[in-house]
Amino acid sequence: MKILCQGALFHDVGKSRIDKKVLVKGGKLNRAELEFLQLHPKFGVDLLAVAEGFPKLALLIIYQHHEMLNGSGYPKGLRDPQIHLLSKLVSIANVYDNHCNKRNPAESLTPYEALSYMFSRQKDAFDQKLLSAFIKCLGIYPPGTVVQLNNGAIGMVIAINPEDQLHPNVLLYDPEIPPADALVIDMHDDPDLKITQSIRPTALPQQIFDYLSPRTRITYYVNPTDSPTREGAPP
Repeated sequence: MKILCQGALFHDVGKSRIDKKVLVKGGKLNRAELEFLQLHPKFGVDLLAVAEGFPKLALLIIYQHHEMLNGSGYPKGLRDPQIHLLSKLVSIANVYDNHCNKRNPAESLTPYEALSYMFSRQKDAFDQKLLSAFIKCLGIYPPGTVVQLNNGAIGMVIAINPEDQLHPNVLLYDPEIPPADALVIDMHDDPDLKITQSIRPTALPQQIFDYLSPRTRITYYVNPTDSPTREGAPP
């Protein structure tokens, strides 16, 4: 687990050697820009290979985190038997994050849409058992999904109940309550409450978008005996 975390945390460190103009460019990259960007796994390994005590397996994760089981990935176009299990795990999380946080926010998928797209359109790129476990872990309405409830309320899913995925914990929008003190409800405690739809963040009125901050990075901890907690981190 420690090695997996090290590889995941530093997976994109190589982007520090990529021209910022390429990283933030709007629209499609040209061939030269794309080929340069695809060198960032190698750059990451080059940077950390000289770090004393950094695990070699974590370096492998960094190098392989864009490899896909069907050979469509980079930098080597590896296929299933050649890709390490931990690299396969990080690849799934990385693709999910990229779908939800595109350069242009208007093009970003909701967490629900991202999982659906990965399962229906990209299945052959991932280990099926790992992808199924990932989807099960995040739930039908993954954390970060903006939803509307059957009582008209709008909120953002911040944690799931593995035993009742239709009734997650939701942070509610209420203009009369400061965002820092926003009400969090556990839908499991009110079986009459139901989610009627998921909403793209870009479709929200600006005041609701700012209140919920759906693009803010959030770390989720699921504890089966206690209520899940939420810790905000800078976007």
